[in-house]
Amino acid sequence: MYATPKEFNQAAAGLLALMVDADGASDWVLECPLPPLGPKYLVLRRVMRVPDSILPVVDHVQCLIHVVLHPTYTLPAIYFRMSTLAGSPLSLEDSARILSAWSQESEGTVSHDMLLSTLSFGEHPVLATPFLYLHPCMTSELLESILPEADQRPFTTKTLLAWLGIAGQMFGGLVSALLSSH
Repeated sequence: MYATPKEFNQAAAGLLALMVDADGASDWVLECPLPPLGPKYLVLRRVMRVPDSILPVVDHVQCLIHVVLHPTYTLPAIYFRMSTLAGSPLSLEDSARILSAWSQESEGTVSHDMLLSTLSFGEHPVLATPFLYLHPCMTSELLESILPEADQRPFTTKTLLAWLGIAGQMFGGLVSALLSSH
């Protein structure tokens, strides 16, 4: 399973169309820093509650979430940054503890150890700046296990939505947040 840049860009635009509320607004944005044909990615900015006892002095964090086509795996990946409300970045370990707790709250099945094994730090493929990201090494197997073979090619909005429904559990449910107005 793979996505071409054109397929990913079309799927991301289709997903954004699903996220728009009745007033034409969305918490998500489709960015394209090199228009018209450059790579696109979805962006969500949110302030989220930190579950009790995860970080003793922090009760909310800022999350910057990007859904990007990974250039090597040619599949979607979530790149993100977490910081305190004052702007101090969180460590990889603190981010993993928060993501694990959010996954459990959204009835996800991602354990803390599994999360740590997929959490990476690297260069954003479009912005060329450091981000944490969920490594896409298992994305193909995941999509193949949840989608019928007929829906695996070409890569479409349905494919992206199915993947984000599972990967987004680590952020407290990105799909439920994105489709709540529908």
